[in-house]
Amino acid sequence: MESDVAQLKTTSAIADEAWLLWRPPPKLTLSEWADRYRILSSESSAEPGQWITAKAPYEREIMDAISNSEVPRIAIQKASQMGITDCLLNAIGYLIDQDPCPILMVQPTIELSECFSTDRFRPMIRDMPRLHGLVAKPRARDSQNTLRRTSFKGGFLALGGANSSGEFIRTFCTNRILRRSRPLSFVRGNRGQSRGASNRPHYCVLESPNCDRE
Repeated sequence: MESDVAQLKTTSAIADEAWLLWRPPPKLTLSEWADRYRILSSESSAEPGQWITAKAPYEREIMDAISNSEVPRIAIQKASQMGITDCLLNAIGYLIDQDPCPILMVQPTIELSECFSTDRFRPMIRDMPRLHGLVAKPRARDSQNTLRRTSFKGGFLALGGANSSGEFIRTFCTNRILRRSRPLSFVRGNRGQSRGASNRPHYCVLESPNCDRE
């Protein structure tokens, strides 16, 4: 009888361990994910190392709104050098890790998109162990991994320029980040339309698929 009870306890313990292994990881907000995993690179930060949202607390609400699928639209008018580019880098890393999908980021020109890849995106991937193994390494002869296109498990990041309109037409993406001159847009959905964007400098519009329901 005692042996049966001991075997039952052992079986229960094994089942509990198996459940822990198969249980999905907790869903993190973008700011929680950044505080846990984002590493700032020396190429783009005066204080390289662990990202700390509390150093710029106004960024928390922006980032958490990006990761909240119930938020239809976020509009931000800001001064320059306020860290929004890093918030968008956090969003790209978050999507790669938590919700992989095709992503298109459009800069004002193709040249700027290549600079973004070299100076900001690739150093972030290099310095973040969380993304190691998820993002394919760039290869000179591999058309799927170039300066302007990076594949990862479940999707890819395509970098384009607004001076090449074909980038919008040829690339199907679930998420789009558009940057034309000063305005920025982060578009969740398939249409890639940046409605309501202002021509004023330092103005950001972030949209989700729920915008179409308004």
